[in-house]
Amino acid sequence: MTDLDEPRPEFGADRFYDAGDSGCAGPGLKEIGRLLDELEPGGTLEIRTTSDVGRTDLEAWIRLRGHRALEQRAGANGDRYLVRRGPS
Repeated sequence: MTDLDEPRPEFGADRFYDAGDSGCAGPGLKEIGRLLDELEPGGTLEIRTTSDVGRTDLEAWIRLRGHRALEQRAGANGDRYLVRRGPS
């Protein structure tokens, strides 16, 4: 894979995380949590995944942690989630 093939952000979020085919469970969810914790309240994180693994967990986890899913988009290059960090 070359730099030209690397997934690129689509939402203009403050940070971008590519979960790829690993999905958003286990280590991926831990990394997503770390990235959101590093953002200021109101900051945004775009998450890309090409796997169904952890999708339901991610959506529930976002709500339980007090964050807000702003947008979700399915596409040929992976599904995208735009998440706004909730208040501390």
